[in-house]
Amino acid sequence: MLRTENTRVYFGPPGTGKTTTLMDVVEQLLDDGVKPMRIAYVAFTRAAANEAKNCCYKRFKINARALPYWGTLHSIAYAQLGMLQTRLMTGRHWDKLGHALGMSLVDLDESGRLAPSWSRDKGRLVQSVVSIRRARHLSIDLDELQHEYPPDDAQAIDLYNRSLEKYKRIHELLDYADLIDQAPGQLPVDACIVDEAQDLTPAQWNYVHRLVN
Repeated sequence: MLRTENTRVYFGPPGTGKTTTLMDVVEQLLDDGVKPMRIAYVAFTRAAANEAKNCCYKRFKINARALPYWGTLHSIAYAQLGMLQTRLMTGRHWDKLGHALGMSLVDLDESGRLAPSWSRDKGRLVQSVVSIRRARHLSIDLDELQHEYPPDDAQAIDLYNRSLEKYKRIHELLDYADLIDQAPGQLPVDACIVDEAQDLTPAQWNYVHRLVN
């Protein structure tokens, strides 16, 4: 978590008015003369980012077009990298890669958790997918990760990782974890509000630090 003399942290369970409190922060910034486009508001989910934009419009009559740095971390990274949708790994790409590996990757969500239809064990390759996605979110080095597993599992992890990286290289694609890893960082803003901070992964927190430093 960001810890500087200019950082304020608000804690509260759902329904305690955290969004309203953050809008009070925005109001104070505006009263202090900070221009809307110099305020960043990043959230873990699209729903939270959209809620913040709607609240900002209702309360301050500030249109979303005047808030270029309000959105999810992935959408901010997407814009920073000048991405095109055609360069992003989508379901059909995961399906092609999974078909080549003899498994379905579409049934895994972005956090790497198995979907309900994957309740029974699908073997080492499935575990390797989960392990690598978890490692990327937690900023764990792949070599370090492989040392935690028996040789056969480590080989499966290596196979999946090499297959994924080769597929992305051939097709000139990035996945969502790449967006966070490769986005350049520092935004031209005077303040950055981080909503749903408790849900951010270490990799996403590293990106937040880059955004404001």
